[in-house]
Amino acid sequence: MKKNRNLIQDYLNQTLSEEELKQFMQGLEKDADLRRELRQYLALDSHLNERLNSQDQAFVTTEPNTKKITLFPNRPRWILPLVASLSFFLGLSLWLFSTKTPTETQLSYVNTVEKEAQALGYAVIEKLVDVEWSDSNNSFQNGQSIGKDTLKIKKGLVQLEFFCGASVIIEGPAELQIQSSWEAYCTQGKIRAHVPPAARGFIIDTAKTRIVDLGTEFGLTVNEEGARIDVFDGTIRLEKNSQLPQEINAGEALTIDQNGHTELPSIKAENFINREDFYAQADKINLQQFQLWQESLEQYHLDEALIVHDGMNQNPLIDNQVGDEAWRKITRGKVILAESSNGRWGELTPKGALEFKATGSRVRIKVPGQLQALTFATWVRIDALNRKLNGLFLTDGFDKNEPHWQINQKGQVIFTVMEDEVAFHKQLKQNGKLTTPDYHTPFLSDSIWNTSQRGQWKHLVTTCDPSIQEVKHYLNGELINSFKSTRIQAPLSIGNAEIGNWGRAVGSSAQYSIRTLNGCMDDFMIFNRALSAKEIQQMYSRSKHD
Repeated sequence: MKKNRNLIQDYLNQTLSEEELKQFMQGLEKDADLRRELRQYLALDSHLNERLNSQDQAFVTTEPNTKKITLFPNRPRWILPLVASLSFFLGLSLWLFSTKTPTETQLSYVNTVEKEAQALGYAVIEKLVDVEWSDSNNSFQNGQSIGKDTLKIKKGLVQLEFFCGASVIIEGPAELQIQSSWEAYCTQGKIRAHVPPAARGFIIDTAKTRIVDLGTEFGLTVNEEGARIDVFDGTIRLEKNSQLPQEINAGEALTIDQNGHTELPSIKAENFINREDFYAQADKINLQQFQLWQESLEQYHLDEALIVHDGMNQNPLIDNQVGDEAWRKITRGKVILAESSNGRWGELTPKGALEFKATGSRVRIKVPGQLQALTFATWVRIDALNRKLNGLFLTDGFDKNEPHWQINQKGQVIFTVMEDEVAFHKQLKQNGKLTTPDYHTPFLSDSIWNTSQRGQWKHLVTTCDPSIQEVKHYLNGELINSFKSTRIQAPLSIGNAEIGNWGRAVGSSAQYSIRTLNGCMDDFMIFNRALSAKEIQQMYSRSKHD
């Protein structure tokens, strides 16, 4: 008689004879150890199958959810008869897989499991310096994860961190195709790569050769004349062309022209920007952009249409109240539980933003008067959308003609204005909760966020103009959605409201919906008119950081 392990392997591979299969089934009825080992093998196969499936999904942007999965969804061709056999076997003998009696056992291999959130997984944009992209429809931001994308840079510098550990600085004009966490293809441009020991084996391909880094630092130039490789430290190996030297060591260089001819010139490290100069240039550009925004703010503060500007900067002289003390257009916001955090300008504003994480964190403000139109604008860094609704700006009572601005779990910006507060309060009184949206019309944008964009700063703007019955959503200066609706009526009003949350308790209960924004906000603004597309693009270009 074969050992249990061999029996199980032969059973799963369908190599048991009829007589052996009969003995195997009889053994399952009598042998608890055999049943236990079979369960372990099935669990291991299921685990390996899930791992293989997860590697095939390079970019999944949904939030965690529950999903039915079946055993062996993508197995070789022999698995279908096996599944049929197992189904028959399990249907007749569920008790065989447990030490309990059949009446005590409930066994199923169709399980409900929580699916992990997944995201793009090859590299991430660490820093951009004065970058202009060749294609505006194929542009990237600081902190953005990269899959099998092509970076086409018209000018400027890009620092790219591969998840294997390799770091490259790309100088435009350049074109780099990301192949995997360990490989990229350079069509043109100048690259300086730093490869630590953990990333040994990192590859950059060109039309003429393949560069395999053996844990070093090197520069690569690709243009219409050919390619040039300068090795600053360590050793690289060249592949794909047997006529080239197999290895190039520190202090050596190699040029390859379009005809494949090679030369061994002197190394020219000065042709490539080093990390110190890169960061110095980045800091200089960032400072210039920050100063431009500060000058622009002075002009915005002179605009009578600007009725709220909360810079979210913590001033120790005024405790936990935010806003410019000398500017009295509104009552200063009162910070509750939200904490000071680095803003989008980094070290230039070490307490330049507010982070909303604690359940009760919020900023309380009051905006008196009536508005004939309005614009909401803010910079936001989303860390997670783990609430059904995530507050940006919401009025306390949500009475007639009061606006709410928030983001749902799908990453859609929602703007809505209360139309019938009678129906709203009637539902609350009768049911203690809201069951239908008949009292207002939600205007939902396309999704502006997914898990691969965690930590990125985004500029969100929504305009509402009842005079032309129009609502518009903007992302980073660009219009993404426009709506027409006869249900929006002027005048609009705000009154008491909250930034980053909504703490309205229902009825006599102290309970309230949790709509805390999980992330940071910076430079929150409200205008009492609908800004034009040109004004919004100008605000974004002046307030963005590189």
